[in-house]
Amino acid sequence: PAWAGNADTQRGIRMEPRARTWYEFDREVRVRQVGLLLHDCRRFGASTDGLIDADQGVLEIKCPNPKEHGQTLLTGKVPAGHLAQVHGALVVTGWKWVDFVSYCPGLKEVVIRVTPNDLTERLRLLLELFCDDVDRLVPILAA
Repeated sequence: PAWAGNADTQRGIRMEPRARTWYEFDREVRVRQVGLLLHDCRRFGASTDGLIDADQGVLEIKCPNPKEHGQTLLTGKVPAGHLAQVHGALVVTGWKWVDFVSYCPGLKEVVIRVTPNDLTERLRLLLELFCDDVDRLVPILAA
């Protein structure tokens, strides 16, 4: 059976539109919603929460529970569990930055701007190696 999600994913589905609207108002930008974006090589992709075309920026929204949001608020850092997703969006789009938004009603919103760095480059190399391995192994496994 397909995974139906959990309370965290359901909260994100409910709150993401409100978080996006807040971000647009706060930053005075227009966010274009998109589906799956493919890298130029067309071998891997990313599903972002929006693009800010005028600035070549990407938006990634999370609507965590108050405890998790509070941790992000206190550290000012993208939680480790979301780093690959954020840097993956940079790899796929080749754009200038990702704004990671943590949104939890009743608490101060958090926006953390992430720009490409050595983690972005390492992820790009790992994705290319992974795709090369898949290309090499599929014919062997299909035989």
